[in-house]
Amino acid sequence: MLNNSVALLNCSARGDPTPSISWWHNDEPLETGDGRVEVLSNGSLLIFMTMLSDTGDYQCLANNSLGMDQSDEALLMVNGQLSTVWNVI
Repeated sequence: MLNNSVALLNCSARGDPTPSISWWHNDEPLETGDGRVEVLSNGSLLIFMTMLSDTGDYQCLANNSLGMDQSDEALLMVNGQLSTVWNVI
């Protein structure tokens, strides 16, 4: 995936009571709600304008009063775009 792209990572969880979904990035809770990274109502993770720092392992966790379950890790790779700088002398 290139820098400044959109990434969508799916997460599906069902239960009664309905589980809440949270996401982890490289074994740390993922900060969302900044307008660039958000959890959709279906639990999927949407990342706008991907950056090199978004590279890493992602995992979704589903949690309700009866317990918790987690997904396998998914690896997201973000590659920088190459550019050439010309010096005119």
